[in-house]
Amino acid sequence: MSTVRTLCRFRISLRSVLIAAALIAGSLQQSAIAFEAPSAGIEEVETALKLSDAETQALAAVTDRVSQWKEPAFYMLLDRVSKLPRLSQQGFADLDQPAYRSLLTQPQKYRGCPVRLKVHVFRVLKMSSQEPKGALGYSPLWPKEKVVWRMFCATATDQYEQQPIVVFATFEPGGLGKPDKITIDGEQQYPLGPQLELAAVFYKIYQDKEKTSGKLRDYPLLLGWQSQSAGHRATEFWLHPAVLYPSIAIGAVAIGYYFLRRHVRDLRRKNTRPKYRPKQDAETTAQQPAASNGVDPLLKEAAEQYKESQQSDD
Repeated sequence: MSTVRTLCRFRISLRSVLIAAALIAGSLQQSAIAFEAPSAGIEEVETALKLSDAETQALAAVTDRVSQWKEPAFYMLLDRVSKLPRLSQQGFADLDQPAYRSLLTQPQKYRGCPVRLKVHVFRVLKMSSQEPKGALGYSPLWPKEKVVWRMFCATATDQYEQQPIVVFATFEPGGLGKPDKITIDGEQQYPLGPQLELAAVFYKIYQDKEKTSGKLRDYPLLLGWQSQSAGHRATEFWLHPAVLYPSIAIGAVAIGYYFLRRHVRDLRRKNTRPKYRPKQDAETTAQQPAASNGVDPLLKEAAEQYKESQQSDD
C-alpha cells in the first residue's frame, strides 16, 4: 500500500513539474519572439542612411583599390551604421543581395547602400583606437572608447576561397562558437568558417596583402550592424541555457518516473506470486502415509533408498 501511495505522490509531483516547465518554455519563447522580431523595415534603414551634402561629398571622394581605409568617410559611415535600427526578419530578407563580382566591378553603385551577405567567418579581431596598438585609428566621429569587430570572411559559396570579404561590425558577433585559437593580439580564429548572414553597408574595395602568400588582392569592405546564424535560429533557441537546462531536468524526471514505475510493477508481481509447493501425483500421494513433522514423504523415501544403496555397497 505504501508503494502505491508513493507512486501516486510521484505522479502528482511529475505533473506539476511538467506544467511549470511548459509555462516557462512558453514564456521564454514569447520573450524570444518579442526580442528578436523588431518592427524596423528596409525603408527605415534607408531613411537613417540619408546623408547630408557634406557627407555625400566625403563619400564620393572615396578611392577604391588602395590600402587606405582610415579616412573621414569611413568614420562618418561607421557612426551612421552603428545607429541603424535592428531589422525584422522580413526587413532582413528584403535587403539586396548582390553577387560578389558585382561588388568588385561596380563599387560606386553599392557604396553607402545596405546589403545582405551570407559568409564564412574565419577571423575576428576586437579593435579600438587604443587596442591593439591603435589599429582602428582615431576620429571625433568614433571616440576612443568605442570598439568594432573586424571580421575576415568569405562568401558562403563553392568559390569561397577566391571571394574574401572584410567586415567591420559595430556589434559583437554571436553564433560563431568557441574559437580554435586566439592569437597574442586577441584575434579569434575559426578554421572551419562558421556561417553568418550579415546586414551591412558597402563602403569600398580596398587592397591588402594575403596572410599566406603576401600578394596584394582586392577585398570588398563593408560595415555591419546586424547578423543572424545561417539556418540555425531554432537550434540557438533550444540551446539557450534558460531552455536547455529545464529540458534536461524534465528528461531526467521522466526517466526516473519510468524506472520507479517499473520497480513498483516488479514489486506487485512479487507480492502476488504463489508460494512454491512440490508437485505430487494424486494417486502416489493417496498411497503414501501422511508425513510426520512436515517432511515430504517422497523426499523421505528417496533418502531411505539412498541409505540402503550405500549399505549394500559396503
